[in-house]
Amino acid sequence: MHPPFQIDGNFGGTAGITEALLQSENGEIILLPALPKEWSEGSFKGLCARGGFVIDLEWKDSKITACHIHSKCGKKCRIVCDSVKVHTASSEVQTLYTDGAAEFDTETGKTYTLTF
Repeated sequence: MHPPFQIDGNFGGTAGITEALLQSENGEIILLPALPKEWSEGSFKGLCARGGFVIDLEWKDSKITACHIHSKCGKKCRIVCDSVKVHTASSEVQTLYTDGAAEFDTETGKTYTLTF
């Protein structure tokens, strides 16, 4: 009704881009689930995932090179992946693998670094 600004279209575009970079539903987080081949290199900071997680991610040649997950609520984090090492600034975090995903406990306010 008010060209050129269409709120549903503007927000819909942003949501679509975000879903290509990060998806979180059914208790799982999927990183770069639909990365366009033209975006073979890039990064994002501060994308929020369900469960109270804030994610910073970098990739090159369409592969993750750095991933940091900040836990706002201290819930269990489940990342869909083949293998990953998880650690905090001070120690490695015990990780359980089930059904194609890595799962680890988090503490409120801590940041976890993932190495793929």
